[in-house]
Amino acid sequence: MIKVSGSGNEPLEKILKRFKKKCEKEGLIKDIKRSSYYEKPSERRRREGRERRKAIRLAMRARRQDVAKLLSRRRKARKSARAAQRADDGPDSQQQGDVPLVPPGPCEFRARRGTVGSIPTRS
Repeated sequence: MIKVSGSGNEPLEKILKRFKKKCEKEGLIKDIKRSSYYEKPSERRRREGRERRKAIRLAMRARRQDVAKLLSRRRKARKSARAAQRADDGPDSQQQGDVPLVPPGPCEFRARRGTVGSIPTRS
């Protein structure tokens, strides 16, 4: 049972608005409207299925947004860590046009006629 109490000088419209909001939150109005007419069992199953699918869709959307937030936080953290690393290294450790001292990673070569790996052959 929903109870709403009001102070002595609170207007009745405000109390009524609060009561309606509580009824809406509890799902009371939706339940009354649904039971005001007969709903066939097949229609009830279809409605419940739609409600389940909607709940799943909303949960998946929320999960995707959470993952996106997490990834953006990680990107920001990495970016600030790199900026701090550059500040720690100082400007004289690596000039602006220098190539970084990182060994090259594995390269991919496309196989073309007359080449073996990256070495051209004579044919």
